[in-house]
Amino acid sequence: AALRERHGLLTPREREVFDRVVEGRLNKQIAGALGTSERTVKAHRSRVMEKMGAGSVADLVRMAEKLRGAS
Repeated sequence: AALRERHGLLTPREREVFDRVVEGRLNKQIAGALGTSERTVKAHRSRVMEKMGAGSVADLVRMAEKLRGAS
């Protein structure tokens, strides 16, 4: 429940970045897909990590798996 709550705090753009990060995409690939700069993606990615309380991308992937399993 806490995990779902934290995910709910993400903005729509942060959710897009979250989804692509857990797919294993690079910042450059995410920027191209979203039509934004790599620097902007880095900022969103940093906020996603902070809001989700993830220490690493591996943590973020585990969280995404739990979220998908809970739906």
